Amino acid sequence: MSTAQVLPFPTDDGNFHLDHAFDMMLLLDRGNVVVRANAAVREVLGCAPHDLLGTLCTALLHPDDGAPFAALLEAVRAGQACRDQELRWFRRDGALVWLALSARAGAEGTVLASLHDVTDHRQARDELKRSQERLNAMLDSIGDAFFAVDRDWRLTYANRKAADFVGVELDASVGRHVLDVAPALIGSEALDHYRAAMATGEPRSAEIWWAPLGIWLEIRVYPSGDGLSVYFHDITQKRQAEDAVRKSEQRFRNLFQAAGDSIMIVDAALRVVAVNERACACFGYTEQEFLGRPVAEVDGGFPYDRAMLERLRAGGTHLLRIEKRRKDGSTFPAEVQVSLFEDGGQDYFQAIVRDLTGRHEAERQLRESERRFRDMIAMTPSGYLLADFNSRVLDVNPALCALVGREPQELIGSPLSDLFVDCPCTAWKRCCAMRKGGMCTCCSTAACGAARTAGRKASRA
Repeated sequence: MSTAQVLPFPTDDGNFHLDHAFDMMLLLDRGNVVVRANAAVREVLGCAPHDLLGTLCTALLHPDDGAPFAALLEAVRAGQACRDQELRWFRRDGALVWLALSARAGAEGTVLASLHDVTDHRQARDELKRSQERLNAMLDSIGDAFFAVDRDWRLTYANRKAADFVGVELDASVGRHVLDVAPALIGSEALDHYRAAMATGEPRSAEIWWAPLGIWLEIRVYPSGDGLSVYFHDITQKRQAEDAVRKSEQRFRNLFQAAGDSIMIVDAALRVVAVNERACACFGYTEQEFLGRPVAEVDGGFPYDRAMLERLRAGGTHLLRIEKRRKDGSTFPAEVQVSLFEDGGQDYFQAIVRDLTGRHEAERQLRESERRFRDMIAMTPSGYLLADFNSRVLDVNPALCALVGREPQELIGSPLSDLFVDCPCTAWKRCCAMRKGGMCTCCSTAACGAARTAGRKASRA
């Protein structure tokens, strides 16, 4: 370390204040050599003041900061101000610290330098900057547009999506009043929500129609002591999808309610979760009475076996013929088509119930009519037979059997040619096509004169 002349400070009072200042004070000669240092050097650089005397000051700095430091001192000597210029300095133990330099020119080219340690402050500032950059990256990467305003409605932050939404430059918009940045907010429903959140301090969320672009937006507003944070995004497709679902559900409900058969929706626990109006009318329950009711109470105790449930889960349907029980305890025959479907991860059964009471009554009446017809045919003195389109006998009455002298079992299934010599019709099939209720339309004789021709054939035999 070279020997340097120690230049005194201007006054004894000045020396006292400099020696006892909290900041590190250096007096540099024209060649930037230290000629005086105060006691704060121990705290800042870890060395005694006399250790620095005669040291070229740039030797104490990081190599990249030596030239900038020399340039700053030359500027100070030329009359320019130097305040809080941050440079890297070496401590005696080799560690680097950041010192903020302020300097003023003295007599004979000297410079009085004041330095204080800003390492912790700089680290905190750098960490804050990195945190802000991470926050900015996060806010730019989220799907929502985002902006924040202070309590004077000045824009303090916005991500790229928010800037693009209103068509403004991001950097130029920060600090401006939000209504100057986005004048379309004036008179909008969105602004009403923002003002309400600011006034009440309560978060708000809403789905609003944004007329300038003809789209639906979902907005979420979070007030704080500093102002508001607002997230928003386009939900037009979501609204359209929901509207389509609502319309589909309404169409289904209309069909569900208008169906001519009873329809019941049953959950996996076999409890009713939905019924249509026809089911209520058929079983005598109100809709509220039906909901939650075990299906066994209307099924007459029908056993739903595991094999049937497995077939339904495999995508099949099952047709049941069972007795159903009404609220008043009466029963009725029913045909039930059961299928399984999934909704929201849950299994449900749909049962379409058709009341067979009317069909069974019609079948009973038909059987009764057939019985009466058979009794009438059996008692008629005229011969009677029933043949198919291929001219084979399906049925005969006792009178015909007596005419031909044969048993019914001998005649049923035999061809008509075994019974008839001829027929007034030119062709039996044409006769079948023209007959009305067993009468031949060409001769108006029962069974085409079966008794006469059968009698002739019998006499010939």
